[in-house]
Amino acid sequence: MEGKSKYRGLVQDLWPNIKLMQVSGLYLLEYHENDTPSLRTMRKMYSYMHTALLLLGFASIILYLFFESYDVDDYAAHTVTVLYFFHSVTRTLWFMMNVKK
Repeated sequence: MEGKSKYRGLVQDLWPNIKLMQVSGLYLLEYHENDTPSLRTMRKMYSYMHTALLLLGFASIILYLFFESYDVDDYAAHTVTVLYFFHSVTRTLWFMMNVKK
C-alpha cells in the first residue's frame, strides 16, 4: 500500500501529470528552483521544438486531408480528425502567447 498523500481527489489523481509538466517546464520557465541560464536555454529549446513538431504533425494531417480524400466519406472523416487535433494546436499556441514573459 502506498504512503499517505497530503493531496486528495483530482489533484492526487493528476499528480504524476503535474510533476511531468513541472519537470518539462513547457513555457513555464520561471517556476523552477534551479534556474541557471543553461537550463533555462534547454527548457526554451525543448518548448520551441515541441511546438515545431506539433505544428509539423498538424500540417501533415492537413496535407493528408487535401491529397488523400477522394470521396465525401473520406473527406468527412479526415475533416473530423483535423478538427480533433486542432484543439492541441490552439491550446499550445494560446498558452505560449499568454504566459508571463
